[in-house]
Amino acid sequence: MKNRIQVAFDLGSFSIKGAVGRIINDNQIEILSIQSIKTDSIDNGDIIDKEELLRSLEYLIEKMEKDAKINIDDDAWVSVSGKNIKSINSSTRIRSKDNAEFEIDEQTKQKLLTQCSDIQVSSDRYVLHNLERGFFIDGSSLIRNPLRMVGRSIDAKSHVIHIKNFNLLQIDHCFSDDLGIDVNPVFDGLAAASVNLSKDDQNLGALFIDIGADKTNMLLYKDNYLIHSKVIPLGSK
Repeated sequence: MKNRIQVAFDLGSFSIKGAVGRIINDNQIEILSIQSIKTDSIDNGDIIDKEELLRSLEYLIEKMEKDAKINIDDDAWVSVSGKNIKSINSSTRIRSKDNAEFEIDEQTKQKLLTQCSDIQVSSDRYVLHNLERGFFIDGSSLIRNPLRMVGRSIDAKSHVIHIKNFNLLQIDHCFSDDLGIDVNPVFDGLAAASVNLSKDDQNLGALFIDIGADKTNMLLYKDNYLIHSKVIPLGSK
């Protein structure tokens, strides 16, 4: 985000919610406003009535600005979800050409992670999250941080969460072009799991289930890594 004020919107099928907070330090945030409004403009993560969504967002933002006493005109976290969210586990390898040892730097690490998403995600989809699942050097056991280590080859594993370009384009156009707010998209299931599961939960292993109005998010953690995620188009309705 561009400043110490954080803004977030949760686009649900039953309601849309907005929150504004001020970062105090790395571990604390002061909540300035939380607002919610019912809407029928979203169905299973898809915008089905943009005019209704815009009216709802404009009203919601007005309430948030009045309550928090700030202007919301910068950027915001925006949740995305629904049946168009897909995920896959991916892996790739980099090996030295002359079989010589090399030191692993940040550039090598990022190249591996980029390859993990590129080989699995088609051009008509956008990668929301490319989450590390560990590294292996010359057939070693799992390594969490390979930087500054040496070897002849390095394997990387990641969990890739992606969405159709079309769906994200509609959300981005609604916020950026119509409301003047840049979008930072986040899978709502990942956001919910991140704040509800502790590091111990994720390390020991946990299945997180988030039931919405018309979809259910399921995320499986083990050894501090997200190893599986899925959106089921069935919820409390």
